[in-house]
Amino acid sequence: MSRLRVSICVGVVLIFHATTYGFSGDKHANLAFQIIGVRNSTCQNRIAVAISSINNGIDNAKELQGDAFKNRLRLEIPEIAEKLPQDFSSLLHRWFFHWGYNVVDPGTSAGAKPFRDKFQKKLDSMLLEGILTGDEVVTLRESIYRIVKSEWIERNRSMHSQVMNVFGLPHEQATGLATILYEIHILGDYVSPDEGAQNQVEALGPLAFHVEEELLTTGMAKLFQKTRAASSSTELRQRILAVLQDPIVKGVDKELQSSPTDFTELFSSCGSISSKSIDSRRAMRILLILRSTLPKMLSDVYGDRPFKEKGVEIESGTSFMKGVASLFW
Repeated sequence: MSRLRVSICVGVVLIFHATTYGFSGDKHANLAFQIIGVRNSTCQNRIAVAISSINNGIDNAKELQGDAFKNRLRLEIPEIAEKLPQDFSSLLHRWFFHWGYNVVDPGTSAGAKPFRDKFQKKLDSMLLEGILTGDEVVTLRESIYRIVKSEWIERNRSMHSQVMNVFGLPHEQATGLATILYEIHILGDYVSPDEGAQNQVEALGPLAFHVEEELLTTGMAKLFQKTRAASSSTELRQRILAVLQDPIVKGVDKELQSSPTDFTELFSSCGSISSKSIDSRRAMRILLILRSTLPKMLSDVYGDRPFKEKGVEIESGTSFMKGVASLFW
């Protein structure tokens, strides 16, 4: 590689880290590998396309930011689009697609309320300032929701297709695993924000929605119901729900430091988790619980078929669990 090309690559990496927030794409991928127990690099490469599909589907909001979004609006409502202020869609990426994997319509879903509220503030401001009329605001809002919904449906289909193909799961079980992988990403985002930037937290919506409705009610249920891990799934659900009800969540940093180094290093730039918000502490404990339980459940139910047939190996033995299981049993 030429010196110029190296310089460009380094520059891109520096810009990426300077402008992104919380976990980078690589950290999100490594977090997913850790939580589901895919430790072998060859296996990680086999499932990377599915993991990347989930993470990119959540974090890549370029098509709905700045001029890119205005250009899409110009195709539908050109006269209104020309009136929009310069910063109309200069929104943090977390306002988009961090709503829950099973959101059907971001214009109505509870998980997408932060996204709607953020745009509504902009619409209210333009109405108050006389930039748009009431009718134009209604038309613009409908167009925004329609474009965003269409984009989300396309991304969701891609996520599901990749998870189904890579892991060899049937439709419903693929939905369950995709939901879990999606929520692992969101839990990582809850752990990693700068508490000084409150909108970083607000953009994610309620943690309880992500955990109760998405991770547990849809993800775990679809993946493990009517399988030999059903009872383990029920027990796991109760343990995670107890975390949501815990008003303090003590000792998270100690639990994290007792985990293997390749897991703790993912959070090395986050500082003390115990000093963060209650939802950050809850998210970290849930991740620790998932890491200590999910690999064995996946291995017991799907390890031989279809995972092994697809070249996916889940490591869930005692060496993998050392220093972790004792924290919860």
